[in-house]
Amino acid sequence: MKSQEIRQQIVEIITGLRTYGHWMLEDLTREEILWKPENTSARTIQSYIRHIINAEIFWLKHLGDETYSYESKTSEFQKLLETYTQLANHFITNIQNCDESQLKFHTPKYEGEELKTPGTMSWVVLRTSLHAIHHFGQIAALRYSMEKPPNKENQKITWGEAMDIVVKAMLL
Repeated sequence: MKSQEIRQQIVEIITGLRTYGHWMLEDLTREEILWKPENTSARTIQSYIRHIINAEIFWLKHLGDETYSYESKTSEFQKLLETYTQLANHFITNIQNCDESQLKFHTPKYEGEELKTPGTMSWVVLRTSLHAIHHFGQIAALRYSMEKPPNKENQKITWGEAMDIVVKAMLL
């Protein structure tokens, strides 16, 4: 497969998952983004999205990219949504401009706890996308638990379609 096709497929992972993620996060009140079931150690929706963002930042830092700082527990939800969108654009720019070696899926190599060789940009996108889609499932469960499921009329991509984009890229 040509590098331009690989770039396009990886960008599709980013845009497809962001479309799904924004749908999971839309139409929520402040109370809903901070809600969690009683007597559990469950996270809030706000906590999940911050965790997803910080995981992306963590793996970017492993690539030597210090553009973003971690989001704190005090970050407002609107700020988190802005960062989530900015990170998507950042990933897309990096994929479009990276050299061909970064398009291959290679995991990081460690000696004990010490990072010897970072994973590639494509691997980081795949890794963080699989991580995010897992947590968006948890966000969906929270939404159904509070009887506020995502609005089907606004759905642009299903969970299955988002997963299929990721699986297709894994076959590159």
